[in-house]
Amino acid sequence: MTDPFEKLAKSLGVGPVTKPAHPTQPQRMNANAFCVRNRVFAMHVGEDLVLKLAPKRVAELIQAREAVPNIVGERPMKEWANLSPDKEREWLELARESLDYVRNKR
Repeated sequence: MTDPFEKLAKSLGVGPVTKPAHPTQPQRMNANAFCVRNRVFAMHVGEDLVLKLAPKRVAELIQAREAVPNIVGERPMKEWANLSPDKEREWLELARESLDYVRNKR
């Protein structure tokens, strides 16, 4: 069975580890993170996929129980959402949304 994170990498066209990251194409920052414009938009943390999205979108996903907050220390990160492996069906669509969000963020 293919690792869900590797399957996602292939679907997004994320290449091998490249530093610095390509300015417009999604690349691997390291084995566990994808970036664009030198900014991480997705990470593999434990079994979860952690995505950077607009704070409003993160709140919507949490309210809909599609994601849980990403907690660093004791503080929830307003732009980061954790998606468990049982939500793998939504990973690709949300990862693309995250990529667009980070790619277009100023």
